[in-house]
Amino acid sequence: MGTITEIYDYLRLLYARVGVQHCHKCGKPISKMSSSDIIAEIMKLPRGAKVILGAPLVREKKGSFADMLQSLREQGYVRAQIDGVLVRLDEEIELSKTKKHSIKVIIDRTIIDEENSIRIASDVEKALKLSFGELEVEIANAAELGLAQSLIHYSEHMACFDCKISFKPLEPLAFSFNSPKGACESCDGLGIKFSLDLGKIINENASIEGGAIKVMSGFNKSYYYKFLLGFCEANGINVKIPYANLSEEQKKLILYGSVKEIDFYWKKHKLVRKFEGAIKYAYDLLKNESDLDEYMSEKICPDCSGLRLRPESLAVKVADKGIGDVINMSIADCVEFFSDEKRFSNLSEK
Repeated sequence: MGTITEIYDYLRLLYARVGVQHCHKCGKPISKMSSSDIIAEIMKLPRGAKVILGAPLVREKKGSFADMLQSLREQGYVRAQIDGVLVRLDEEIELSKTKKHSIKVIIDRTIIDEENSIRIASDVEKALKLSFGELEVEIANAAELGLAQSLIHYSEHMACFDCKISFKPLEPLAFSFNSPKGACESCDGLGIKFSLDLGKIINENASIEGGAIKVMSGFNKSYYYKFLLGFCEANGINVKIPYANLSEEQKKLILYGSVKEIDFYWKKHKLVRKFEGAIKYAYDLLKNESDLDEYMSEKICPDCSGLRLRPESLAVKVADKGIGDVINMSIADCVEFFSDEKRFSNLSEK
């Protein structure tokens, strides 16, 4: 109802203008980071981390940006990342005016070490000044160091110190499930996800040989069927007894596969393959709408609880209520909520 009557547009505007950002990880209100805070956080990275410090200047905006690129050249910058590709600024760069682009100038490449602390501090100050308070640090050897995150965004604007997460400034699009800026990434803003229903792809009363794994048996699926039989033979799984009588370990092998390669024959050819599991192959095989209806179930997205928005957007509060709380209210409760002037007396527009 809110979307149809365009009331939701006003809610988006309200939350963008007076909403209080909270960390979607720990739930605490977030605050700004100073340049010294950012420098201190970067220096906490593991010693030996190879970092690339960049100043993001453009995010998903249309234009050729010729003047900006020329200005960067004149300031002595050598490299930039444009649309995810590293380029040299002394080379000719032509960007389409009609396409959206993202531009990040590379400030420096260095290694986290106490000896480089002054250099890093200078780089941070330079990046923050150039990009109006924004900085991105890419850790080139993150995997080697066992770090889960290879790209960290720092901001002088809003950040959660405990979770080390920076937040972009609020705007109405951050609360739109039709925009990449607001839509839940897990379900693309739909609020629902399709997932395999094991009850639909497996007939527990049938044997493997008799077609227990429905998506790997039948017309035009002889390759997968032979592959499955070969895998079962290699792992000592009885293909003639009902699937329900197999051990839990055997069922797990069938569903999720193994890292070991197995031999099997298909059309007189001996093949050597890793069996990646019935679930993986089911997703590969289910291509059309009728397959989705037959083998998959529609479920509420677990990441946004069906509210269709990013967790960062759902964590923004107005009078201690998130936008998801408001849209789930009855009309009577909503009227009562917004009619309480005391509740909103301390709000101020950003």
